[in-house]
Amino acid sequence: DGTGGTQNSPSGIFSQTLSSTGNAAQVSVAAQDLTVTNGGAIAISSGVAGAAGQVLVNAANLTVSTSGVIFSNAFSSGNAGSVAVNAGTLDIVSSGSIASTALAGGNAGSVAVNVSGTLQVDGTGASEMFPSGIFALALAGSTGNAGPVDVTADTLDVVNDHAAVSTTTFGAGAAGKVTVAANNLSVTAGGAISSQTFSAANAGEVDVVAGDLSIDGGSIATSTFDAGNAGRVAITATRLSMTGDGTIATSTFGPGAGGDIAVAAGGDIVLSGEGPQITASA
Repeated sequence: DGTGGTQNSPSGIFSQTLSSTGNAAQVSVAAQDLTVTNGGAIAISSGVAGAAGQVLVNAANLTVSTSGVIFSNAFSSGNAGSVAVNAGTLDIVSSGSIASTALAGGNAGSVAVNVSGTLQVDGTGASEMFPSGIFALALAGSTGNAGPVDVTADTLDVVNDHAAVSTTTFGAGAAGKVTVAANNLSVTAGGAISSQTFSAANAGEVDVVAGDLSIDGGSIATSTFDAGNAGRVAITATRLSMTGDGTIATSTFGPGAGGDIAVAAGGDIVLSGEGPQITASA
């Protein structure tokens, strides 16, 4: 619990290399019930040339909420380590996040989340600046690549504005691929599974495999807002239902090219009402 912590002295479990060329060690946490909340953190960072190690979290029931974070960051030329989370159930809400970030020359690490039961990513209490979700990022001014994001769950709900599973690049490095697999997947009320580029670097692909897939006012998309190209969107589902303003899209808002869209269903594809769209636009 980060209550009472400060920016200089936060509450959490950390491994850091801030002023050396040595590598940061691995951070491993295992618990029956684990809550990371109120700005609390399980984190690893590379501050200079050394690489950050892996963050590994195993819990039967895991909650990441109220700006709580599980992350690996690359602040300099050293690469960020991977983030691996395994849980029975996982709730991410109110600006909680699991992430890997490139802030300079080092690459962000991969982010892998595996949940045997229900994974809920909820934008309630989050904002555009501080969303809830699972992310790999390359920030403005960085040259490192954002890593891939791989999410597996029995049931995955991405719900409400500012809830996302995504990779994004604002810098010279490319965004990573997003891979999502779930028996039951719903993306609703502004929730998003996406890859985006706001620079000359390319966005990643988005690959979704699901049993029942419901998109109701949410989106599965790639987009480019600059010279970088948007990635491909590939969706394979047993059944696909799209309602509200649900979208599957690749879009370009700059000189970069949009990606292809491939949708395959073993059973029904239902687009209900005037809102749902499957579009590739420029």
